Amino acid sequence: MKNAIYVAFCSIFGIFVIATLYALSTKPTKHKNSFQRLLLSEPLDSMHVLDLKYNGYYIAGLTKKTIYLGNDHSPNHVLITNCNLTDTQYVKLYIRYYENLASKKLKITIDSPNIFIRERTSSTIFQGTIPRFQYTPSNLDLASISKLVTITPSTIVIRTYDYNLEQNILQKVYTSSPPTRKASFTLAKQVDGVFCTDGTLLYNSDLAQILYIYRYRNQFVGLDTTLNVIYKGKTIDTVSYSNIKTHTISSENKIILASQPTIVNQLSAIDKNRLYINSGLIADNELKEKFDQNSVIDVYSLKNQDYQFSFYLPAYDKSKMYDFKILDNKVIALYDHYIVTYSLNVNNPKDITKALKIE
Repeated sequence: MKNAIYVAFCSIFGIFVIATLYALSTKPTKHKNSFQRLLLSEPLDSMHVLDLKYNGYYIAGLTKKTIYLGNDHSPNHVLITNCNLTDTQYVKLYIRYYENLASKKLKITIDSPNIFIRERTSSTIFQGTIPRFQYTPSNLDLASISKLVTITPSTIVIRTYDYNLEQNILQKVYTSSPPTRKASFTLAKQVDGVFCTDGTLLYNSDLAQILYIYRYRNQFVGLDTTLNVIYKGKTIDTVSYSNIKTHTISSENKIILASQPTIVNQLSAIDKNRLYINSGLIADNELKEKFDQNSVIDVYSLKNQDYQFSFYLPAYDKSKMYDFKILDNKVIALYDHYIVTYSLNVNNPKDITKALKIE
């Protein structure tokens, strides 16, 4: 009898433990990342959709009327469409010596009517104008150009590797013949100087500011056009140090990531006096299901670097967006082989609510 009672007690206790663990696993957990979001309720409307048929596209440039898309799989072609996505045009770029580029890893940046094309494994830049679509190269005699933004038709800011400092830096370059390198800014090194300084390079023409948003930490920096620091800002999460671990492949003289670090700031965009960051971290007052199904965008003021609010950019055709830009409160987002545009209504601060408050 005692054995039967003991077995029954153990069974009931086991069921209780399993039920408790299940309840805890399905209940939103507080203090996951020690921050909360103010989420707008339904700020997006007026959706337009265009099936691009192929994937690999990225947003190369924008104007108030035109969207320019480059494609990693066809690097010397540009797709041009209007903001309503009702008209498309495919253009081939005639680049001198393109056939001789071994890697053909070209990345296009368009600030209409100016186009800059960088060869990602060298320091070669091709420069031209629309609608001529013919370009000639210049070599900046650098290790590489991993990021590029345009300031004027003859001025760019790039991210490159400095062998003396053994890390990434930003550098201002005049592209007139011969090209000359001017001011530079040393990115804040925490671990290796390369992966730990990875991030997004943006230019805000309304404020004449260059922004760099670090990928693996909660920091961004604003610079003037001579690369002097105007301000340093922080995102709302608490990850202040890059969780980077590297591995050296001696036979290939290459350093790679040993494991995937926590991505804090995945993508970023600027519109007027606001910075929009696609965060990789869930807040304490968010439901995991909502976070996993949407792309969360955190919004910061470029006047005082304060956090303002957040909103969800929804998935489309079961895919989350992988690239986005914002211009005049119009959101342009890429999903797999689709481009989708939305109108963003965020001008009324009273619309901000704590939509996902956990009691």
